[in-house]
Amino acid sequence: LLISGVFGDAEEEAVDKWSRRRRSFEERVGGVGSIGLVEFEPEWMRPVPPVVRAEEVGEELEWVHVVPQPQVIWDSTSGLDESRGVEMKELMLKALKSPLQPAQQQLMLAELERDAALVHRCDLTPARLPELVENNPEVAIEVLLKLVGSEQIEEFFEALVDM
Repeated sequence: LLISGVFGDAEEEAVDKWSRRRRSFEERVGGVGSIGLVEFEPEWMRPVPPVVRAEEVGEELEWVHVVPQPQVIWDSTSGLDESRGVEMKELMLKALKSPLQPAQQQLMLAELERDAALVHRCDLTPARLPELVENNPEVAIEVLLKLVGSEQIEEFFEALVDM
């Protein structure tokens, strides 16, 4: 009993000491639930900076004004022979409306073989692809093969699936 009485007093002192610390913490911070980084941030004195006169600085003072530089977009078709593009557009319009004659079809396929970029300039849209497939399937196959690397190929494939 004597031993328990000694330890009991020491234990009560430790609990009392702990509760005092806890109350002190809660008084300073506002409780465990209100802990945040804002409460622990020190308040710094921020005096207003003095006015610097241009005469005092001399030539060291320079206004920095960054002007955004526009990106140059190069048109790779600029200066190319437009007559081939016009001829391809005319042939494509005919190919959409009716079957081409063998000579016209060979001319169109030869032009596409020579310059694959003509596919993008012949005004063919995914909505008009079914017309081309019905009237000139050989030309449609060649056009689709030339479009495989482009961003529009998925739209053309969707048009084929919807037929």
